[in-house]
Amino acid sequence: MMNRSPVVISAAVEGGIDEAVVRSLIRHVGALRGSVYVKNGRENLLKSVKNDNQAAYRRPCGESGRQVGPAYSSRLIEFVENCRNGWRPHEAARSSTGLSRCLQCLRRLAEV
Repeated sequence: MMNRSPVVISAAVEGGIDEAVVRSLIRHVGALRGSVYVKNGRENLLKSVKNDNQAAYRRPCGESGRQVGPAYSSRLIEFVENCRNGWRPHEAARSSTGLSRCLQCLRRLAEV
């Protein structure tokens, strides 16, 4: 049996909460985290690859404009990064088909 090297997954995100979620999901599927491009991450990622991925241009990302408390982001990041008592992606995926599909894709990537 041949030992495989761990798969490295890179990502483009728009902010700190997104970055925490990406780190958690990559850890959850057993892959290694590569570069994580934050704030204008999509544009920075596209600059670093030779072939443009047109899918990245299909839907703009942006702030929702909703009002949140001053500690909202830091508390949410703390919850997502807490491996023992925080966010459990496999449980959350039961209620979210989008997250379920995301985890399936990440697992397939991690198995390559």
